[in-house]
Parts: sequence; structure tokens; C-alpha cells
Amino acid sequence: MKAVKEKTKGVVLVIDDDTLVRRMLCAALNKMEFETIEAPTGVSGLLEYKKCKPGIVITDLMMPDGNGFETILKIRAEDPDVRIIAMSSGGSSNDGDFLEATRELGARATIRKPFTVEDVRQALAVALKDSVK
Repeated sequence: MKAVKEKTKGVVLVIDDDTLVRRMLCAALNKMEFETIEAPTGVSGLLEYKKCKPGIVITDLMMPDGNGFETILKIRAEDPDVRIIAMSSGGSSNDGDFLEATRELGARATIRKPFTVEDVRQALAVALKDSVK
């Protein structure tokens, strides 16, 4: 992991307490030529965000230490222009409601678990669009 001095769209912070999901997502992003930074909790994710100022954040919603909702709000308070993608399990209809609610908090796109590389690619395309509706 390289230290990043300025915010850049090419760096993605991935926050997820599931190590396998986090590493698989980072591997897919690396193949798409993004630099990645990993954090296993919302609290550590916020610290990494402050340290590295990545242009994109992908955060899980359900984590034991600093959930994704809090993480989105705190990162958005640091930088209202950061591109945030919220991620959650597609196991129940409630998760869908949670994902949609993150848009009100500032997430530009969502990814439902389990996801494909194409799901990630599409969420990145939405998050990187210049205008937010």
C-alpha cells in the first residue's frame, strides 16, 4: 500500500469486517487498475480515510465496530465530495431498504452481496459520474 498525499479518484478504501470479501474486492479493484487500501472496521476505515484521503470508499453496512451508516456520515463530514459506495448482504428485503437509505446519507452507488466483478464495475461507473441526482 502506497501512501497517498492528495485525494485521488484512483484510490479505493475498502471497509469490510469479512476478510475474504475485503480481499476479493481489493483483488478485483486492483485488476481494474485501482490502488486499494483495506480496513476491517468502520473505526479503522475512518482513520485510513483521514490518513490517505482516497477518492472512493466502499463500505459494508453491517460491522461490529462502527457500522457503515456511521462511517458514511463521518467520512461525508470530512469531505462532502468523496465518492461512497455502500455494500450489504442481499439475504433479506431489509438489506435492500438499508442500501437505499444510504443514498440519503450520501452514498452514490450500492453493491449487494454476493456480488460479481461486473456489479463492482457498474457501481464504480455510477459513483464516478460527475453529477449526483
